Amino acid sequence: MPEPALERLAAGLLARGLPQDYAQRLLAELEDHFIDLEQEHRLAGCSPQAAATGAWRTLGTDDVILAQVLARPELSRHHGGWLGEPSRPIALPTAAYADGHAIARWGASISLGGVLTASMLLLLASMIASGV
Repeated sequence: MPEPALERLAAGLLARGLPQDYAQRLLAELEDHFIDLEQEHRLAGCSPQAAATGAWRTLGTDDVILAQVLARPELSRHHGGWLGEPSRPIALPTAAYADGHAIARWGASISLGGVLTASMLLLLASMIASGV
């Protein structure tokens, strides 16, 4: 993928408030797709210039790519800062699963984990208290 095109696309992504790490991953992915498409065009008998043009045409313009990315905000969801990270185990299952059964299984496994942890801590405390 031509470097100026990547820079324009990166600037467009960042200008629309997408996190820099997400923009970098997306650009790396697009570059990989570009290379694959360019190789397909070359194998089909295109000249290097025609292969690059065909690959770029297949990927789409900056506006098309930006529109596709912005249409899928869940792909670039940013859980900001130190406060967002600890809440991830609670927020993600609720947001990611629309299926009530998945949420019930998640809740049951969290509850079971809490009960087992509490049991082990009580057993450890009683062993320490009894001098074992």
